[in-house]
Amino acid sequence: QRILAMSDRELSLFASPWAPPAWMTETNSTTGNPRLSGEAGDETHQAWALYFSKFLTAYKEAGIDFWAVTAQNEPAGNTGAWQDLKFSAEEQRDFIKMDLGPRLEEDHPDVQIMMLDDQRSHLPDWANTVLGDESAAKYVDGVGVHWYAAVEDKRNLFGRLTQTHEAFPDHFIMGTEACEGYLPWSQGPRLGDYTRGETYGHDILNDIENWAVGWTDWNLVLDMSGGPNWAANVVDAPIIADTNDKETFYKQSMFYYLGHFSKFVPPGSKRIKVDSQAPALVAPMEATGFLTPDGNVVLVVLNRDFAGHKYYIEVPGRGYINMDVEAHSAATIIFKDIGH
Repeated sequence: QRILAMSDRELSLFASPWAPPAWMTETNSTTGNPRLSGEAGDETHQAWALYFSKFLTAYKEAGIDFWAVTAQNEPAGNTGAWQDLKFSAEEQRDFIKMDLGPRLEEDHPDVQIMMLDDQRSHLPDWANTVLGDESAAKYVDGVGVHWYAAVEDKRNLFGRLTQTHEAFPDHFIMGTEACEGYLPWSQGPRLGDYTRGETYGHDILNDIENWAVGWTDWNLVLDMSGGPNWAANVVDAPIIADTNDKETFYKQSMFYYLGHFSKFVPPGSKRIKVDSQAPALVAPMEATGFLTPDGNVVLVVLNRDFAGHKYYIEVPGRGYINMDVEAHSAATIIFKDIGH
């Protein structure tokens, strides 16, 4: 409520469940990647869907409306050390079409549902299974994706988002979770680490260029250890707070790379085509562009090279602008009222 009161923008909130009460699972546990007891349409699955509805109702009564929910956080499973609930693509399809979809359609018809909410590596297979079933697809609005299996291990899976969009263009794609500092050899905060911000910029830009409509950091702020976290799953965050003196906090490079997008690209903006070219043997810079609701054109340019570069921007019908970009940097350029 305080955050909503402080914000000068309307916030779109979504919720993502990690685990049901233990008694609903086959193993009577919320860890170790349990599954729901029984099968879709039975009493347990109906009860779990009702939990979603009651959660949304309780928040609504407190004056907080949610834009969307995901059907399950990381349904393909996690390490097993912390809460989760495992589904196969077929099980998620059936849970949505027989339990969650009908329940929210009756109780909260304005709340949207995202399927998957897991690694991009599961696309387009999961989308083919869930959205390929008309009885499930009618309840699903979008596809949630995480970045973990496609960033620090250097696998380029951005094209899978485009494959999914081309197969199901009426369903949006949303980056629903990401963080740095999650791998065992680089775990936790690294104050002043610039590479981590650059990785954010790379992932956000390429998700957007492959039809994602938004991108979500897992944690806004963490303490100096990268917690608190009961399962020792400490990570990094855009803001690190020193909880000992309760006054000191650090804005990490990720905070500023996020700002290249979130500060200048308001909700309702539309991505526009940007053609980035370079001479032979030189990789073109990563770039994406937007038309904002107030008629501005916003261009975000990312240079991950070890050297700075001179470049120019051609605006059709408007001419050229000469620019410089430093090594390992990002730039946001705004063209005022060009879209009117």
